[in-house]
Amino acid sequence: MRGDGYYIRNSVIYVDGELEGKRYRKSTGLPVTKKNISYVQKNHHVILQNIVEESQKTTFTEFALQVIENGSYNRTIAYQKEVVSKFERYINPYFKHREFSEIKPMIIENWQNMLLKKYSAATVKKYTNILKQIMRKALANDLCMKDPFIGVDIVKKAPPKKRAIYTEDEMFNIISNASGWFKTFIVTAFATGMRTGELLALKWSDIDFEKRVITVQRNINHAVIKESTKTNKSRTIDMLDLVYDALSNEFSHKKNDEWIFTNKYDEPFSESKNILKYYFKPLLEKIGVEYKSLYSSRHSFISLMLNRGMDLMWVQNIAGHASSTTTLKYYAMYMKSDAKRLQKANNIMQNNGTHQTQMVIS
Repeated sequence: MRGDGYYIRNSVIYVDGELEGKRYRKSTGLPVTKKNISYVQKNHHVILQNIVEESQKTTFTEFALQVIENGSYNRTIAYQKEVVSKFERYINPYFKHREFSEIKPMIIENWQNMLLKKYSAATVKKYTNILKQIMRKALANDLCMKDPFIGVDIVKKAPPKKRAIYTEDEMFNIISNASGWFKTFIVTAFATGMRTGELLALKWSDIDFEKRVITVQRNINHAVIKESTKTNKSRTIDMLDLVYDALSNEFSHKKNDEWIFTNKYDEPFSESKNILKYYFKPLLEKIGVEYKSLYSSRHSFISLMLNRGMDLMWVQNIAGHASSTTTLKYYAMYMKSDAKRLQKANNIMQNNGTHQTQMVIS
């Protein structure tokens, strides 16, 4: 139903008109009754003006920060700070001078394209999700007429890129030049393929020296200890001799400690930043190895194992991947042609004269 200066949508009366040459459509919040329709018919222009003036008092920045704050109950303190930081750095500068009604699909796509010049699609998607939450709350509070994300092209993840890894020579150069507790840490990193957060969260109770296995069952992320891994599944991984020797030596003088890798306060590191700053990067600079991130120790180990022909299922378990498909998706590009594997394949297919193989082509 539509009248002069108003219309009805979802059993609510909206006002429609121009103010200073600009078209507005706003909800009055009034339910459809004869009395309300009569009131809006007589006063639609004044009602529209009042609603627009009130909505303009609500700035994008203030409203967005309130939305983020309202959702903080579901986040850790550290993660809440991270969300606020992402908003202030990557979203607010582009949208803070706009009214909610001005934020259209094309505006959002322009913003995404600007970010894609500097950041990966996966990163831009994270920022987009924050903006999407803000805009949907704006719609629910009648600050805009419709969801501006309807019609916005989805930011697609790019195909997996070849990850930066340390070469075999670089790995052993790093290990041989490390010392103290950091040597144990770096050996465990390079010879288990564990995620950095899983390494930081290791306890001595996770180490079974008799069976030579490590139980990976927790993770440290955003300074919060989580009693689960990234995939929410614990796993048991084999200790290679290199790891066994390093951890045994470390245990010999840290028997009373709960955590394996601790800071000067005998607490687990809340994040890897200090390890990078004071131990890893200085070591790499000293021995002339290019820095490729601490997490690259994981990529380096997994790719080395696959390239040397280790069983895919074993590598999958070590990596903590949900399936071997995930392992191959990210690491198959590192697997080089191997003469022994090729010879083995030839032997399987070769007719040695003893057994005749009949191949039926259909």
